[in-house]
Amino acid sequence: MKELFESITYLESKLISLTEHLKQLKDTNNRLILDNKRLTNDNANLKNELRELKEDLEQSKLNKGNINSSSPVINRIDQMLIELEWCIDHMDA
Repeated sequence: MKELFESITYLESKLISLTEHLKQLKDTNNRLILDNKRLTNDNANLKNELRELKEDLEQSKLNKGNINSSSPVINRIDQMLIELEWCIDHMDA
């Protein structure tokens, strides 16, 4: 009978320990979910800022008639937008 009681006590202790560990994992998971949402929002904001910058550069290029000077920057912005789209798509998955 004593061995049974000790076994039950041991199992209760393990169950409490596992429950505490599960709570910690849940808290960590919730923090990671919030971080992921924040990063997704940051990426979306950055994407909007890059689009605005690109539009401003294109408008400036049209106004000044200097086509070649800002083309590399616009091309780089296009590349960054593609990379951001990929990041956003894969963060949502």
